[in-house]
Amino acid sequence: MTRVCNPVAGPTRTKPRALPWLVISLGIALAGCTKHLPSTPLFRGVDEQGLEAGTQVLRQRVVERFPIGHSDAGLEAYLKSEGMKTRRVVTPDIEDYPIFGEGRVDGRGRLCPREAIIQWRADHTGTIRELFVLYDQSTCL
Repeated sequence: MTRVCNPVAGPTRTKPRALPWLVISLGIALAGCTKHLPSTPLFRGVDEQGLEAGTQVLRQRVVERFPIGHSDAGLEAYLKSEGMKTRRVVTPDIEDYPIFGEGRVDGRGRLCPREAIIQWRADHTGTIRELFVLYDQSTCL
């Protein structure tokens, strides 16, 4: 609390300053702005990594279970079980790899967004032929 001296009436009490409450409120609000990736075996520890290291960890974990030549249906089921939203599109006009699949999960916070994307292409038999993995950790404000 601060005291203000009034030359006519003498010292008077004023209301407490709002700054400490503002700082506390802002701290509480900001703590809820950072969301993390799911705490499943695929994503465990990835949030502590940077962009390149996080991508490398995710890629290694996916490729160990679903290397090129493996079933894309198995990969899609696995990604769903790990908390990712998936989509699979079949385009018969594309001769080489008509199947495109994607798994995506956000740890979207207002200040430190995080995202993991796993994409694959498969041939007519559903065999994975290409794989792309990305962990993105946008710059925190």
